[in-house]
Amino acid sequence: KYSLGFFTMLMEIDFSMQRGLDFFYPGYVVPGYPRFDYKLRIGRLEDIEYYDLGHRGWQPYTRLSSSDVPLTKMEARLEALQQFLLNNNLWSQKLYYPLFEANLFGFWHAPYLDYPVFLLCSPRLQANNYLMTVYDPREDNYQLIRCSLFDDLQFYFNEAYTDSFDRRKHFLELVVIEDLLASSPSPADILQSF
Repeated sequence: KYSLGFFTMLMEIDFSMQRGLDFFYPGYVVPGYPRFDYKLRIGRLEDIEYYDLGHRGWQPYTRLSSSDVPLTKMEARLEALQQFLLNNNLWSQKLYYPLFEANLFGFWHAPYLDYPVFLLCSPRLQANNYLMTVYDPREDNYQLIRCSLFDDLQFYFNEAYTDSFDRRKHFLELVVIEDLLASSPSPADILQSF
């Protein structure tokens, strides 16, 4: 009747209650990705909160609209910027970046790109450099950045993992941010920085 994840979560709640704890953190959910939605089954929905990146505070989960989900907001803003760039004769390609969690797994302290989607704004500048634009939902702005390859991709991600993605839609090179070239909520300001 219950999944292993739900069952173990109930056991953790029981363990916490036996020790007189007042709160239990079940971990995160990812709106739009139902794999973790079982965590929403505990308690009353009106008691569940989400962290609003823009307001830097907790809000009732029932008020979360799909347009406020960070990935959805990033996609919408990048699509708008891509159209703006196209209207100004600049090429870009929206790519998903499944390696955005490298900071969570890395042994080397490096400024890894940590955005799940971005616009690739140029072909390779040199052998290993890329011009990219991201949308930062925490700051509500675009960032034009120059990134370079991090040589040891296989150190963090195995080949079977990276081979599972369509390279036409996903960027599968581990990169680090070299320079922040521009930061602005205005597409026109980003355009001026090219």
